[in-house]
Amino acid sequence: PDIYSYNSVLNSWAKSMKWEAVDRAEKILAFMEKAYADGRLDFQPNTVSYTAIIDTYAKSTKKNSAEMAKKILSRMETLYMSGMNPSAKPNTHTMNTVIDAYAKCHEPHKAVKAYEIFCHMNKMRNSGNTEFVPNVFTYTTVLNACAFSFRAEEKEEAFGIALKVFQDLKANPFVQPTHLTYGTLIKAINNLLPRGDERR
Repeated sequence: PDIYSYNSVLNSWAKSMKWEAVDRAEKILAFMEKAYADGRLDFQPNTVSYTAIIDTYAKSTKKNSAEMAKKILSRMETLYMSGMNPSAKPNTHTMNTVIDAYAKCHEPHKAVKAYEIFCHMNKMRNSGNTEFVPNVFTYTTVLNACAFSFRAEEKEEAFGIALKVFQDLKANPFVQPTHLTYGTLIKAINNLLPRGDERR
């Protein structure tokens, strides 16, 4: 087996939605990292490998899954920036998958944390890194994290983030919203704004 075989297995675990998927995927990645450290270059984990692990966390119902996804992202950035693994460079899809993990989780302040990843992408893009350009999925997924922020004390903050993200999208000439984007914005408005007499 080679890197492509292992990546296929990792992606299969991500799509399986099984309770043990995270543990099995992490063990495979640990094996790949050790083999690479021992000089087996054909086992070098790459962007696809780490993004598959993040996607496994995004689809997991385990506690703190989004925070674990964020830790994998931080690990990728460290490995790439340090030169320990030049193939571990995150990209837009990686970032989107971390945002998706926050959107699907039940952790506090999920909208804020999704927005932080979005801002990090914009910062990297503005510094000339074309690997981190937000796309329509980025915007829509941050809106989704906002729309499903159900804690009462977080709703006002989440709605403010949704407005900022949508305004940024409207000002971006390279990204066009889809019907899903508009639908998610409407969900955010319905879920986050007070209803009827509560607005008065």
